[in-house]
Amino acid sequence: MLSNLYYSYKRQLDLFLFNIIYGFVFNNTLTKYAEKQLTAKADIAEQKGDWHHACDIWAILQRSQPTKKVGYFRGAQAYYTCGNLDAALLLIKSYLGRFSPCEEDLELTVKLLSRLNEQSYERFVQKARIKSNTTRGGSIRRPGTTVHLIIYSNGEPYQSTAKKLSESFIFLNSRKTVVHSLQLQDIIHRPWFKEIKDCPQLPKKHGYRDGYYNGWKAHLVNEVFQQASSDDIIYYVDASRFFEVGFYEPVDALMNAVAQSDNMIFGGSYNRNCLHGKKGVGDNLDLYADIGLHWPAEDLLELPAILNSSFAFKKNINSQLFVEEWTELSVYKYLSMHQTVDQAIFSALVYKHDVCSFNMQCSPLSRMINDRPHYWGKDHNLVHRALKSGITIDKAFSNARSHVCFPCSSAMKW
Repeated sequence: MLSNLYYSYKRQLDLFLFNIIYGFVFNNTLTKYAEKQLTAKADIAEQKGDWHHACDIWAILQRSQPTKKVGYFRGAQAYYTCGNLDAALLLIKSYLGRFSPCEEDLELTVKLLSRLNEQSYERFVQKARIKSNTTRGGSIRRPGTTVHLIIYSNGEPYQSTAKKLSESFIFLNSRKTVVHSLQLQDIIHRPWFKEIKDCPQLPKKHGYRDGYYNGWKAHLVNEVFQQASSDDIIYYVDASRFFEVGFYEPVDALMNAVAQSDNMIFGGSYNRNCLHGKKGVGDNLDLYADIGLHWPAEDLLELPAILNSSFAFKKNINSQLFVEEWTELSVYKYLSMHQTVDQAIFSALVYKHDVCSFNMQCSPLSRMINDRPHYWGKDHNLVHRALKSGITIDKAFSNARSHVCFPCSSAMKW
């Protein structure tokens, strides 16, 4: 007992002295010697399993040397180990907003953020369970438009992720929700399935996937579109193997934005580090010629490729024209043109129909990893997290070609 008190007071004294000596005397900057001493103390604390002490030391380093990444990155690791997810995520955001991870940091950064994602969802589930037990339900349903959530899954881990997505969205969404969660055995008897049923027997080309080149996506969306009422919201989300969690960020801000706009403002996501010209992404110019997009080749290939892991729009004439054309083009000829299959078609149509998309680079969390520019777009919580953080509609959504946002004629109200 006395020993623990002694080390606790000694730790506080160490930190106090370092703050006094290296904070005031050196005007909040550290000498190389002081930096070395602090880093050594943090290393020793981590080796002893004293992660709280390590957190305190990395915090001093981060404050004293904001232009050096060690305090951010190692501090985030320490906070994560302590279970302080909010502090870890805040430091990771700061780290990624200021620095590009080097090769040795890259894998750990992805792992850390993925685990933070999982734990955030686990924490949401616990809160939701408590709330359900006390209020007998999740969000209070508001009258008006219905949200049609579309999820497709074929095998594991996709089916487990689909279940988490549907359950969490129903809880978080304050509008009436209709979930369309479908698997391969559900769609093979649909009338439209004849358009893609022979794909597995045709010559194997780019993006074979399960043999259907993701051709079911447009047809599924079109099917639900026909069932929905005018002004209902259609929200498609991939059951991703990269983010095997449900929703845990508030979803109403996005649903409100979509409901208030007659234009399609969330037509997928983009990152300017991934362009059509990248091999297999959108570099086959025959696609653009066939859909009547006769822009100069260099312009087409320099456009950001649109990721359609998730997208949402209101049912009206604008979205109807888009969905109908996407569905017509979702056949073997066009699906097999690119490694990105249906997504390449979707991306081309976003530009043809002058649709807005979510700018992933509006958020520090997706600014960072240039060699995996679409990875974070597969995180279905990313757009909701961005809106929750206060990023405005015109910053979050824009036309990836003109950089203009046209969400609606009136001001957005949450």
